[in-house]
Parts: sequence; C-alpha cells; structure tokens
Amino acid sequence: MKYIVSAILWAYGLTVFAILILLSIGGMYVLPEKQGHALVRFFMRWFFRLILIPVKIEGKENYHKTESYIIMPNHVSFFDAPLVQNLPMRLKGIEDESHFRWPVYGLLLKKYGNIPIDRTSVRSSLRSLESAFKMATDGMSVLVFPEGTRTRTGKLVEFKKLPFRFVKENNLPILPVGFSGLYTLNPKSGFIISPTSLKIKIGEAISSEFIQNHSIEEIMELTRQRIEGLIEKP
Repeated sequence: MKYIVSAILWAYGLTVFAILILLSIGGMYVLPEKQGHALVRFFMRWFFRLILIPVKIEGKENYHKTESYIIMPNHVSFFDAPLVQNLPMRLKGIEDESHFRWPVYGLLLKKYGNIPIDRTSVRSSLRSLESAFKMATDGMSVLVFPEGTRTRTGKLVEFKKLPFRFVKENNLPILPVGFSGLYTLNPKSGFIISPTSLKIKIGEAISSEFIQNHSIEEIMELTRQRIEGLIEKP
C-alpha cells in the first residue's frame, strides 16, 4: 500500500511542480530579474502548500537583507531545491551540470542564473565556484552545499574543503541553515514518500571577521557545529 500511495504522491507532486516551474519560467522572461526571483520563491512556497507539506521557518532575525552571504545548509533530498526557495532572501546556487539538461527544470536553472558545476573536474569546479562567489554582492547570496552530495543516512557527511577556500579568499560571511524532516520525507535514492512537517532553521552568521582570523579547518568545524545544532530531526 505504501508504494501505491507514494506513486500517487509522486505523480501529483511532479505535476504540480512542473506547472509551477512553467509559470516561473514565463515570469522570468517577462519580469526583471529581482521580481522574477521573487516570483519563483512565491511559487515554491506554494508548491509545499499544494502537496500538503507544512514548512516552518525560524531564525529570520539572523540575516540582513542588504548583506550578501554564503548560505550553507545540509544536503538531504530531492526536495532540497524547492525548499531552499522558501528562504526569505535573494539567492543563486551552484548545481550539478546534469540538472541543466533536464526538461523544463533545466531551462529554469539557466534563466534563474544558477551556476553549473562538473564535480568530476577540479578545474571546472574551481571556475564554477569562482563565478558563483562573484555574484555575492548587493544583497545577493550564494547557496553552497558544503557536503557536496546528499546524505544517505540523514546525518551530515564530510564537508568539501574547496568552498571554504573561496569563503576565506573572498572574506564573505557564512549563514548556516538546518533542514529538518527532509530525510523522513524522502531520503536519497528512495521512492517512498512519508509526509511530514519540514523546518528551516537559520543560524547565527559566521562573521567575516572570524573568517579572516581563522584557518579553513577552523571555519569548516564551526560551520559543521552550527549546522548540526540547527537540525532537529532527520
């Protein structure tokens, strides 16, 4: 029975997602970039409402609209991408280059301005990160998953060092974010959907001053501690 229910939920959810993506693409073509991004965030908030998954956000007081951050959340599920758009801020992200070849969704990624990354090539990864970090200006934040890949256990996996090297070089503050409930909803490579509530918790930013005065390893460790402290359930 759970397989039948999950199949129905996937069919319904993907249909809703596709419709909202098409509407988002249309909006991005006719609206200025800032308003287009706001429209995408609006539709992605409605995506979770339409599939009856409640989303709660805490910690909005920990960010300032005029400041640019490197946003670092835990990487859990297929639903990370729409969930991150529930964050109340302008942001662009780094995404696996294969996603840009997906029908419809790939077109939105290109129009939205996300940066493709080839994880099999160090040189390509360097170029992608360099391009992404250059966008972190004038209140635009950049999303980076420090794990680089989705967890298979619900717990944080080892962080990649490369993004923190760019954080250090550019001296940008890190905004740690914890996603709770995504692993329960749908783990990596899993078919079963188990409806549950989701929570996004925004933590205290790791300041540019701290980043300037500490090693990459110390910055990674503090970021990991902050994200772990924000996750309430897998």
